[in-house]
Amino acid sequence: MVNGESDSYTSKGALNTLHNPILFLIYRKVLLTELFPVQFAILFNAADSREYFIQAMRIVSLSFIFAGINISLQAIYQALDGGLQSLAISMLRQLIIILPLAMIFTSLVKKGQADVSFIWWSFLITEFITFVVGMLLLKQIKQTKVDNIEKEVQ
Repeated sequence: MVNGESDSYTSKGALNTLHNPILFLIYRKVLLTELFPVQFAILFNAADSREYFIQAMRIVSLSFIFAGINISLQAIYQALDGGLQSLAISMLRQLIIILPLAMIFTSLVKKGQADVSFIWWSFLITEFITFVVGMLLLKQIKQTKVDNIEKEVQ
């Protein structure tokens, strides 16, 4: 508590309030795609490529866990005047990690050194690496901005 305020009004409370509903949505999405990949394949009319689609859904859906957290981190950074940190997470997710990784995995598949489903792992790996970087940036923002805000409130 800060000055008799409940924890929900502090930065820690605000992060926890944001955290719980987002995690619920992420886990629900992962469960749906993991439990019903065949139904999604039918929904998207993946007739000839159904097996590839199911493999892709099962791998990519695991990346939703980290993707949801990464997107939430971007919102937190922007709310705390951390636009550059938000941009860094966005660039890591959409360009800097995913494209080279997918190109490397694609070349391995073309050479016959890996299965086609290997390419889909680039999503999960990208989101995980971005998550690690995002947590480091969050620690930095907490030390430089949030802790200062809490000191000013006291």
